[in-house]
Amino acid sequence: MPAHILNRARYPATGRVRVWTSLVRRLVRDTGSVANWLPEKDAARWAAFPLDAAPRPIVLLDYRVRVEGGFIDSYSKNAWMDGAIESHPPLPPALSALLPTHKRNRRESVLAITDVSPTAAGFRCDRGDRELPAYRLKVTGMYGSCVILSPDVECWWSDLCADKPRDRGGDATIEDDGLTIHFPAFGGALTEFHRAEFQEHANYAVGRAITSQRRVPAGTAVRAVGVHRMLTGRLSSPLGARVLLDMSGQPMSVTSSDGAS
Repeated sequence: MPAHILNRARYPATGRVRVWTSLVRRLVRDTGSVANWLPEKDAARWAAFPLDAAPRPIVLLDYRVRVEGGFIDSYSKNAWMDGAIESHPPLPPALSALLPTHKRNRRESVLAITDVSPTAAGFRCDRGDRELPAYRLKVTGMYGSCVILSPDVECWWSDLCADKPRDRGGDATIEDDGLTIHFPAFGGALTEFHRAEFQEHANYAVGRAITSQRRVPAGTAVRAVGVHRMLTGRLSSPLGARVLLDMSGQPMSVTSSDGAS
């Protein structure tokens, strides 16, 4: 890259973003493509997403198991995390397999499942919350109950597929035109927020926030504060049934900007 492009005095933050965008567009024009923004493994996974399947496959962004209401004390929480859980009569194996794995070093507290009932519960998916078949467990040591997604629910992607720690991050919204997306961005007191950009593929699209950092004189006190913004970008073709991903290959929730799922 020519040295003058990196000259911060000549090209301030906003100018550098424009120069970079110009270079990318020139590369696309000259070569017809740019490198996939995703790691190869993630790109291969999402290229196989069955776009035309009916009904559309479930892309689950929630954990399959959640505790509602919390635990009555730290002993109960530790017992849950260590899998010190008993059920009489025993749970079906497919349901039991979703509970925390039992560790042999348990001592004080053992939790007991006192009731299991089928229900329907809301789970966060890549097109907003969905009511899905589930089971509600009454467990000693909990203020509320434990909700488990039914093992019969087939998910094309879920937390069981994740091979890296997940960060919920933010949710995106989309306008009625199916093209205009408001994408979450995070920064600090010196962050300048510009726009969202997308790389589109047949079965998925990858989004990223374009930001830059303002420069301040050395020794300037800067408040340590987190800033959240929604940045707007536009696809070249409607999102449709495609999955929206972030740069780490994680699916994002996309809902209508008017609040309707």
